[in-house]
Amino acid sequence: MQALRRMLAAAGAVVGPAFLAAQRRRGAGVVALYHRVSPDPDPSYPPVRPDVFARHLDYLARSFALLPIREFLDRRRAGRALSGCCALTFDDGYRDFRDHAAPALRKRGIVVGHYLVTDCLNTGRATWNLRLNRVLRWSHPSSTLRDGNKEAGPGAAASGRIPSGGAASATTDGWVLPNGDCVSPADLKDRLGSLSPEAREAWLLQAEAGLSGAPPEPPLLTLDEVRQWDPGTVEWGSHTTSHANLGSCPPALIERELRGSRELLEQALGREIRVISYPNGSYSPDVLRIAAEAGYTEGFAVDQQEVGAGAPLLAIPRFDIGLMPETMLALELSGALSAGRGARGRLRGRRSG
Repeated sequence: MQALRRMLAAAGAVVGPAFLAAQRRRGAGVVALYHRVSPDPDPSYPPVRPDVFARHLDYLARSFALLPIREFLDRRRAGRALSGCCALTFDDGYRDFRDHAAPALRKRGIVVGHYLVTDCLNTGRATWNLRLNRVLRWSHPSSTLRDGNKEAGPGAAASGRIPSGGAASATTDGWVLPNGDCVSPADLKDRLGSLSPEAREAWLLQAEAGLSGAPPEPPLLTLDEVRQWDPGTVEWGSHTTSHANLGSCPPALIERELRGSRELLEQALGREIRVISYPNGSYSPDVLRIAAEAGYTEGFAVDQQEVGAGAPLLAIPRFDIGLMPETMLALELSGALSAGRGARGRLRGRRSG
């Protein structure tokens, strides 16, 4: 794997600029996405180290016109060319943004968009997907947690040997959801993301009772910190109420997630909230319709694609580049790597078909 990374890094240095030049000729720009920037390792949600983040910013400043997020969005809305333009965004609202990302951004005069989960602002708890990662990594065997029910096995949930009602119990085949479905760890994130916030929180609280040896959760920004932030350096927006996977939610829950977060942020900050960032990049036609009805004017996905002239305003693609080595940024941001991933997927499909 290290050899492959070194090979890609060398290729990026040689051919990356040519890919970016072709992107400019197409008149396209890019939006980059980050989540966390911290010197402290966290296996449950690895952050970008501050020195790596600084090198990213310097590379982006050399390779693109770094626009304030609002200017980038207004250009797209007006149908103006985005050739060679880049904007930066953050999701989730972790406090390491204040401590490690914001100083580097202020030093370079970069104005970013940052999208907040309002339930997390209210409770101070991390996003549920980070909490799930901690459960999967650090939960210890017990009578209600993974591998703890020694009688559990295929069909155990149906036979009643798994504790009912609370979730967070598991068979040897997977984890049991509140409705009794048994799902693998690989599918657990998608399934939990479509539950109501109340059901998902109940599941997590029970699962977290089995944590052993886990480090503290990374702290989040508070509403007071967001209120006091210089509005000339960050444009705040919504990342929904509970970080739900909107694309698999019913319309009533989608509306609750979108309207509730926008209303809370507008009331708390005293300014209009125009942008929604879809958690995990999950959206659907219903999501786009309800977002427009809820008053959002722009929305962000995570498609690892450039922003061309036809990019829909409520589903603007972004590149999640947080953990990408700087030597590979050109290949990623030009779309060359994502095209390669798609080609490999199609090839595997033909071989297995």
